[in-house]
Amino acid sequence: MELFENITRDIYNKITSHNHPSLIYLGVGTFAGIAFIDNNGRRILENKDYHQFPPTLQQIYKDNKNIHMYFILIDPIQEDPILMSTDTKLNHNLNDESFTSRWIRHFEPFYTNPNVSLEVYENDRIRVYPFRHYVCTDINKMDNSINITRYLDSLHKFCIRNNTTMVYHDFSGPDTYNSIAKHFKNDIKDHLDHIIYGFGNGNISGCYYDFTSKEAQLVYNIDTQKQKDDMRQIIRVFNINNMITDYNKKKSKNNMLTFNDYMMFYINKFGLNNLENITSQFENMMKKFNYNFKNHVIFLLRIIKNYNNAITTNDYTDVKSYEDLKYNYCLMQLHDDIKQRILELYSTNNRNIFNDVLDLLASYYHTELSILINNSNNEYCSPYELLVFITSDENKYNWGNVFDQIMG
Repeated sequence: MELFENITRDIYNKITSHNHPSLIYLGVGTFAGIAFIDNNGRRILENKDYHQFPPTLQQIYKDNKNIHMYFILIDPIQEDPILMSTDTKLNHNLNDESFTSRWIRHFEPFYTNPNVSLEVYENDRIRVYPFRHYVCTDINKMDNSINITRYLDSLHKFCIRNNTTMVYHDFSGPDTYNSIAKHFKNDIKDHLDHIIYGFGNGNISGCYYDFTSKEAQLVYNIDTQKQKDDMRQIIRVFNINNMITDYNKKKSKNNMLTFNDYMMFYINKFGLNNLENITSQFENMMKKFNYNFKNHVIFLLRIIKNYNNAITTNDYTDVKSYEDLKYNYCLMQLHDDIKQRILELYSTNNRNIFNDVLDLLASYYHTELSILINNSNNEYCSPYELLVFITSDENKYNWGNVFDQIMG
């Protein structure tokens, strides 16, 4: 814990010592495990797998010569020295032939304990901190792991106060970082354009995803509007969740505002040259949602509906037991939090269980359902009402067809 505290404190001190645009990147699972040795004996890692310095961050670094970056590379088996400090191939990717030669490795005394050293790699505009431990948060506590929840909270507050951008990505998959973002929802809801959980708007799955793909890029601009001359320009990132939140706020004041019109206004803020990347992010998110909803969620809703009917008729002939549901494949595909809440409801004789589960799902899939609503004829209904509509057919096996029709 002391090590992570010293890392964050060092980052705070460095950023507040200048007013350049700044970005903090926390990568979980950044060991270069699939690097290979080429014919010249060099250790090579393909750009699509470059978790230590993801391609989209490389592009930001190349395009903006005044941006400063601070990386926390989190992995219990992080190599020593870190690959990005010795990888000559990275020079070519960055169009910077002296990138590797400028690395300096420091061992600096802790702020809290001068007898202990902090390992730091520094290269002009990048400062890197290896953190060789397992980590967890309050929502995914694990034995033998360091809980970094309060440090994430501290990082949020710092970034909000100091016009700094923060990107957190767990390369094991989206469940963890999406859940953390939900955990901090009330604290960061007005700052989703510079506090980012997960590349690709939180829809990138797995360690070996191709991080050079269009949907994995951060679409951003640098806000040139400053309240004071000495205030730091902020790196603002396109975030689908932020766009939906902004749209709903403006929609409440202007009923004539359509989602598509607002989306084009929002895209223009980031430049039409980014349209392809933004479209890819939308398509990737909705493709995953479509598959998961049709193949897992609708199947589960049929089970819940059978149970609800059984409670009212006292006929449990076709009802799955709690134990059967607990290990049901489709339920297992949902995130742990919502899975547990469904199981809790299933363990009671709640006569309103089906509607309660619809309400849970409407909240969990709010962004995806909002996009569906705003691109269909059901423009003015809520996510919950859309789910009611999908499941209103007496024949439960028609629900998938209704969903397909709405998806278009």
